Amino acid sequence: MTNDRISISVADAIADVRLNRPDKLNALDSDMFSALSEASAALAKRDDVRVVVLSGSGRAFCAGLDLAAMAGSDPSFGVLNDRSYGIANVFQNAAWGWRSLPMPVIAAIHGVAFGGGLQIALGADIRIVSPDAKLAVMDGAGIAAMLDLGAEAAQLGTAFVGCPESNADQAYRDALFGPGAAATEMTALISGRPARCLPNAFTALKDRELKGVKLPDYPMVYDAGKALAAAGRAKGDGGFGAQWAGQGAPLARAMPAARLVETLAAEL
Repeated sequence: MTNDRISISVADAIADVRLNRPDKLNALDSDMFSALSEASAALAKRDDVRVVVLSGSGRAFCAGLDLAAMAGSDPSFGVLNDRSYGIANVFQNAAWGWRSLPMPVIAAIHGVAFGGGLQIALGADIRIVSPDAKLAVMDGAGIAAMLDLGAEAAQLGTAFVGCPESNADQAYRDALFGPGAAATEMTALISGRPARCLPNAFTALKDRELKGVKLPDYPMVYDAGKALAAAGRAKGDGGFGAQWAGQGAPLARAMPAARLVETLAAEL
């Protein structure tokens, strides 16, 4: 290993491999990409390893691409058409390297696995996910991982909420790009059916006025929710809207839809 982004220990034929950048939630920079490929290549040569367990140090598995670090990296690093790892370039091999190993690979996922982090997890043969972990596809790398695994398409609804063409009002946009985006929650209070939403005045009702109350069925709850949202907006309170969002909400990007599509295509 030429850097300390990955730690490897072997005991009883089990290789414990950990992404080791906990201060950045194990986000992917050039050193991490290189270390991932070096780690999988090193393990491929070992005959004393029967299984690999891949995890992340600290509070997360991997938060995806470190955009700031990659923007400042050497422009010669990671040329997309440079297939230095057989059929894969250095970015693809961060996931493909694990899929190529002769022994089974188990990804132990906790915290978050966003974008490229989810792609790495999908390179494993088995994924064990903590109940409170957050997984999301919000960029081209995540789309590519879905397609490589046989999906015909990937749905990125949350990714487009921040586009100026969406019908999201300003309160919705403020919530999407605010600190609460990292704490989306499932709720049936808005429509009568469970769905994931940004935390707002509406979702907080469960802990105040509606704790333990049995809700009517859909669409009665949804009709009541729309009326409550309209009444709130009339008094200048936009916090009672149906502010739907997936777990990848913190990775949303505010840009025109056409440019977002172009960006996603370039990231594939």
